[in-house]
Amino acid sequence: MNEFILNNKPSHSAILGGHEHNLMESLLMKATKLKCIALSLAIASSFAHAAQIKVDEDTVFKPTGKGFGAVDNDATERAKRSAAKAARVSRTQIVYHGGPVMTNPTKLYYIWYGNWSSYTKAQQILVAFGSGIGGTPAFNVNTSYTSAAGAKVVNNVQLAGQYSDNYSKGKALSDQNILDVVTAAISSNSLPNDPNALYFVLTSPDVTETSGFGSQYCGWHANATIGANDVKYSFVGNPITIAPAGCGVNSPSPNGDGGADAMASVMYHELSETVSDPDGNAWYDGSGNENGDKCAWNFGTTFKATNGASANQTFASRQWLLQQMWLNVGAGSCVQKY
Repeated sequence: MNEFILNNKPSHSAILGGHEHNLMESLLMKATKLKCIALSLAIASSFAHAAQIKVDEDTVFKPTGKGFGAVDNDATERAKRSAAKAARVSRTQIVYHGGPVMTNPTKLYYIWYGNWSSYTKAQQILVAFGSGIGGTPAFNVNTSYTSAAGAKVVNNVQLAGQYSDNYSKGKALSDQNILDVVTAAISSNSLPNDPNALYFVLTSPDVTETSGFGSQYCGWHANATIGANDVKYSFVGNPITIAPAGCGVNSPSPNGDGGADAMASVMYHELSETVSDPDGNAWYDGSGNENGDKCAWNFGTTFKATNGASANQTFASRQWLLQQMWLNVGAGSCVQKY
């Protein structure tokens, strides 16, 4: 959409001239000019509205994994027409785009990047999350997503391995650096090359991600070919010092560590998006939003945790505050469990 900027500086010639006729003439000219400006604005608004409608109906979006959709310039004309038709029906409904979903038990591999020696409590919390999220009513929401053959995402998640990386790429990581960290862990046989897994790169509080951590996103997921396998991986940073406000650090938090509790909700977000849309071509809505995006920062009904914090889930002998997830049943909705 183009923005029209109109410069309407007042003229002082009539006042400076000192003649009533010139003043009246100037006022009439000014009134005419204002009418023209108003008409121009109305026309511009109409064209802008028409342009917006065209974008809404015809533009195809795809997920970026970072919480927002991007225009899909690589889609075929047939795919564009199909997606545009779905978008016209409902921009808010998640629809299937033909890609795979993760219908086998999902293994989690943690890559502890940076220095976590002062954050052992945070590690314990996140290990409990990865060990306990599978089989819960919360993760069961993801079983509402199916493959082209009708196979469901299974409610089975296992924390299968952990690995430490001591700043191999420094403290300011790019998106490529994140992939390099995952590739190195697999290539060195420190972690297996597993196509049925999600590799979490979990960074310590002194590490940032330069493409927008804390300003555009709190985590993201992606996939890449490593060896012969389609590997799914995710970045989630500890926001306790870099982005406490932007990434939901609460005090108190259910488990007494605001950074780790915030990360757990983001990890639930990225894990759910990965199993339902691992390659960015399965389940998402007309704006490119995946199931986690649609319910981001929506926590639903909460209860008071043991320490007085707000919580909405209980598993692994702990209480959690996790965002809701999009249930793909009927018109769809954000729910805490299924």
